Amino acid sequence: MPYLTIEKKTKIFTDFGGKATNTGSIEGQIALLTEQINHISDHLKTNKKIFFTKRFNENGGTAQTPVDLLK
Repeated sequence: MPYLTIEKKTKIFTDFGGKATNTGSIEGQIALLTEQINHISDHLKTNKKIFFTKRFNENGGTAQTPVDLLK
């Protein structure tokens, strides 16, 4: 189940973009990106043993995708 549902996106764009259909507004895009960053940060705080982040940090942060880590 996705964490960012259509209803939640609509609420974000209504609150910050003026109306739900104004998905191109800068304020709405920043609010959506902030929501995504907060979700990922919370996820990584609660799941400290995620393999990708551990390998990514050991690799000096140079991997572009999880597939690059398998090479």
